[in-house]
Order: sequence, then structure tokens, then C-alpha cells
Amino acid sequence: MTRVGIVSFAQTRHGPMPDKHLVDLVYEVSAAAMENAGIGPKDIDVVVSASCDVLDGRSISNVFLV
Repeated sequence: MTRVGIVSFAQTRHGPMPDKHLVDLVYEVSAAAMENAGIGPKDIDVVVSASCDVLDGRSISNVFLV
């Protein structure tokens, strides 16, 4: 069994951001989480994003971002 761990997290501000695309938001919070943990992109295998599909206007989140 492979050992895994959550070493950091970040989140966007809450509220409408019509000028931002989902990918932009994921990039911003991923960069912030890595900075908080003192790691870089080569140190991680995956980024997990959670949102409310109905509010995003999608029926299901099936977007691979990283």
C-alpha cells in the first residue's frame, strides 16, 4: 500500500468571480498551498478540487486539471 498525505490546503475567497475561469482558480490555490507547505510542483502527484456543480453550471465535475 502506498502512503499518502495532505500537507497543505488553500481556498479562494467566497463570492462571485465572473472574471476568473475554474482553471485560473485551481492554479491560484494550488500555488498558494504549495507555497504554504514549502514544496513545488515536482513534489506532488495530484491536486484535488471540490466545488458545487449545480452552481458551476455543470451536471458533474469530470475535469482533470493537473
